[in-house]
Amino acid sequence: MQKEFTMKLYIILRMIIALLSTDPGGSVLATKHQDHLKNVAQAVFEVARDKQASESEVRMLIAIAMRESRFGIPYKAYFPASRAGACGVWQVKPILFDRGTGTTHNESCEDMRDLYYNASRGLEHIRYWLRQKRRICHYNGGWKCKLGARQYERKVKWYMKQIRPEYLAQR
Repeated sequence: MQKEFTMKLYIILRMIIALLSTDPGGSVLATKHQDHLKNVAQAVFEVARDKQASESEVRMLIAIAMRESRFGIPYKAYFPASRAGACGVWQVKPILFDRGTGTTHNESCEDMRDLYYNASRGLEHIRYWLRQKRRICHYNGGWKCKLGARQYERKVKWYMKQIRPEYLAQR
């Protein structure tokens, strides 16, 4: 039986702002781009609710958005894109067919502009790599968890620890 999703939207927003504030200048960015951060929090909330994500998965989704794109700010119109072709806040590569999950997506970077869709695909990747390899370094490094990907994993875990448990306790 699945546990009912109980995390509140305002808690997710507070987690995002607290995490962004750990970076130099992050508090200023949080204030300046508050509307965008509310949209990111809304997308995380809806995806977590709809996909019945655990609190740990929500924290990881938030930590990866911070690590990958600083929640998409202050990049061009809130839409970061990497040289490797990954798009959006969660830096997901658009694909036609995902060999790992066996699903067809037929998507483009334009699809990743939708925060809900991008967060949903990010959560799919998190679940896939944790199920396949039990490590999040593969989110960034693919099938090989080399030095750069292991450093990425350490940073994501550090961000997850920065999301204070008291935000989760205030339900």
